[in-house]
Amino acid sequence: MYVVTGGAGFIGSNIVAALERKGVGDIVVIDRLRHGDKWRNVSKRCLADIVHPDRTLEFLESQAGKVDAVIHMGAISSTTETDADKILANNFSLTLRSPRSKAASSSMWSTTSTPTTRTSDRPTGLVSCTHI
Repeated sequence: MYVVTGGAGFIGSNIVAALERKGVGDIVVIDRLRHGDKWRNVSKRCLADIVHPDRTLEFLESQAGKVDAVIHMGAISSTTETDADKILANNFSLTLRSPRSKAASSSMWSTTSTPTTRTSDRPTGLVSCTHI
């Protein structure tokens, strides 16, 4: 199973579409759909689940052993957000608290350098890291 946080956003939904085209198996999106048109970004996708971000840790813990990779695109990206603690908690600390994750925000972790085969419970490295 591949989990994409922020998977209903523009970039995240394109990652979801690419994973679906590759036929990677179950894909789960963790995102807030709210009142806008964000839901349209994933409406054509065949998803195993859509999980609210408040349930991220609970979901990942309940799926231990089933998750092949987490692609963490969910972040507070507003350039006008002034609460640094809020940004740090959401964009960085959440990732560190996630099961098996030793990665930084807006990153992908996997059990292999190319996320295809699960070989251990610890990530071997970052595929990308764009910001903290």
